[in-house]
Amino acid sequence: MEIYTQYYSTLSFNGKEILADTFKWGLMTLSGDRLTQFETDFEEITDFMMNSGKFSRENVYSASLDQNGNKIIIGERFFYQDTYFAHEKFLYWQNEFRNDPNVITYRSMVKEQ
Repeated sequence: MEIYTQYYSTLSFNGKEILADTFKWGLMTLSGDRLTQFETDFEEITDFMMNSGKFSRENVYSASLDQNGNKIIIGERFFYQDTYFAHEKFLYWQNEFRNDPNVITYRSMVKEQ
């Protein structure tokens, strides 16, 4: 088994710094045909990963709580039954996210074990 963690990246959006993963970034920043393609690709990516039977994920939470006392999600942990694998379209969109000039800090996946 291989385990990876990816903490959310920091994105400058409408004058604010927010935490975002690739999916949130795409929904917030893309429009028109690119957004449509992104949504279609993410449906395919999700189906591919979940139907593999060799992948699962869980949220990573901050030790702090928000103003309403709720846990704050700050990233995700990915569990691969054997070794890491990714859909080529996920790698494409992750690279687009990484290269967006509005991304202040990009945090890549880090292997835990």
